[in-house]
Amino acid sequence: MKDRSYEKKMIMICIMIGIILIILAICNQSKVKEEGAIIEYTVKQGETLWSIACKLDLNENIQQTIYDIKEDNNNLDSIIYPGQVILLKVEVK
Repeated sequence: MKDRSYEKKMIMICIMIGIILIILAICNQSKVKEEGAIIEYTVKQGETLWSIACKLDLNENIQQTIYDIKEDNNNLDSIIYPGQVILLKVEVK
């Protein structure tokens, strides 16, 4: 009898963990939609963080956008190079 109650408890725990994981996955997907997608961008010759931020214009505040780009890339240095791959958040419409 004890074994059956233990089995039932374990099954319930597994079901609850599964439900929690599904809820977390759904919440994470909606968060990505709200914040936008993250893409890998290859820096081209002559580009600067300023010029890239101007193209994105996420916050209508170029300095904030540059700060966000640096933060999203583990405090990226201010100097970027052609061929360098950086992560950019873009709005999904």
